[in-house]
Amino acid sequence: RLDAMGMARKELEAQLRSSQERYANAAASLEQSSAAVEELRNEVERARAMAERAEDSEQRANSRAQTLEEAQQLTMDELRAREEQRRLATEREHATRRDL
Repeated sequence: RLDAMGMARKELEAQLRSSQERYANAAASLEQSSAAVEELRNEVERARAMAERAEDSEQRANSRAQTLEEAQQLTMDELRAREEQRRLATEREHATRRDL
């Protein structure tokens, strides 16, 4: 009878060790998973920040391009106005010479 109790005790101790080992493995796996999730979360946050910076840069570039286009248009308008002034001045000069 003591033999049977000793055997049962050893079996229970073996089961306890096995359960403790499985628990330790599960805890380690959970810790690794948690670390991986945190790493992925950080990676997503870095990617989001990079996307925001890229969007800001694109907006600034578009704004600069628009400013350059506006400046170019003003320059073209100014050149046309100067050309028109020259043409009018030449016409006045010719008209003045004809009148003389």
